[in-house]
Amino acid sequence: MGAFPTLFFFDQKNKKKKKRKLRNFKKKKSPQNIGTPFRVKTAPVNFSKKKKEKKN
Repeated sequence: MGAFPTLFFFDQKNKKKKKRKLRNFKKKKSPQNIGTPFRVKTAPVNFSKKKKEKKN
């Protein structure tokens, strides 16, 4: 039980960092990137190709 509060504390710290990164990311967005969802960049390139194959 002694280690739990410190783990929780670090978790809170990381959450704040992530929020800050998100805020900075939104500020830095270039005009052409506005409107694209966040996870487009993390999705693999062949993701959309697989979807098209399933439809046919």
